[in-house]
Amino acid sequence: MAETKTSVIARIVEGMRTKGEFPTMGRTVALVNTHTKSGSKASIDELTNTILDDITLTNKLLRLVNSAAYIKYNRGGKINTISRTIQLLGFSHVRDVALSLVLFETIKDSSFALDLRESVLTSFLSGVIAKKMGSRLGVSDLEEVFICSMYHTLGRLLVVFYLPDEYKKIKDFAKLNKISENETALTVLNVA
Repeated sequence: MAETKTSVIARIVEGMRTKGEFPTMGRTVALVNTHTKSGSKASIDELTNTILDDITLTNKLLRLVNSAAYIKYNRGGKINTISRTIQLLGFSHVRDVALSLVLFETIKDSSFALDLRESVLTSFLSGVIAKKMGSRLGVSDLEEVFICSMYHTLGRLLVVFYLPDEYKKIKDFAKLNKISENETALTVLNVA
């Protein structure tokens, strides 16, 4: 059994080498989320500096704020700074944009992009709901609650992204036999 598990893990690791990192919220987006959550005392300068550390996020936010959808904010001129972008959009909107850009930009090329987007979104919403419930229950480390809940289905996400052929077999077999994908995955991945 250990050899089989290692084989699945080895194939996922190989997928990481060839496909690149799994599309997830990076360090910058986590910091943006921390700086923009309610109760944060982060300034526009702190949020600006965090965003500027990530050239991709910086470019995407500037492109977005200069797009037709935000033309009313531009007053005829191009917005060239992240601090101005934050002033116009607000912390909450910048956070939402950063999360959606990072989550969805990187998964559009996957052969199972729709399944992957749905899985990532479900994981993210699971984290948000768990954090809200944790807050109501008086849990002290809400970030830990968020992360644990969000990554509860990490195995599924990795299989969808790095082992798409196996994922298709899992999905088809589960549907055909009217059983859960979790039960089917053990058989298809040969880890039971």
